[in-house]
Amino acid sequence: EGKQTDIVDRALNFCRLFHQQHQETRQFTAALVEQGLLVDNETNIRLSETRRIELKGYKIIDSGKLGELDDAVFQDWRKRDWLPPIYYQLQSGSNWPNILQQAAARVAEKAGEDTPSE
Repeated sequence: EGKQTDIVDRALNFCRLFHQQHQETRQFTAALVEQGLLVDNETNIRLSETRRIELKGYKIIDSGKLGELDDAVFQDWRKRDWLPPIYYQLQSGSNWPNILQQAAARVAEKAGEDTPSE
């Protein structure tokens, strides 16, 4: 009949939304870079005496630099709804010590299970 089907409409809408969100993400990350808020980070995790994990090549938001952000920029970011993902990332980073402690405890527990009982 020459009309788009419902599935085509939904697929096109998905593509439009995806493209829009992609563009918004690019603007957001460019703004973080422009303001110097993204800094290199690495994490060294010691699970046991012999097991270590090294994470490199990722960036985090520098909370100190965020605190020094110009008020006009901060207000603009608030209006753009960019502050929640910034605070989510900062909160996520504060969870690392607990996560690492849990991971080390699981490795220790697992090591105890693998040890034959006498």
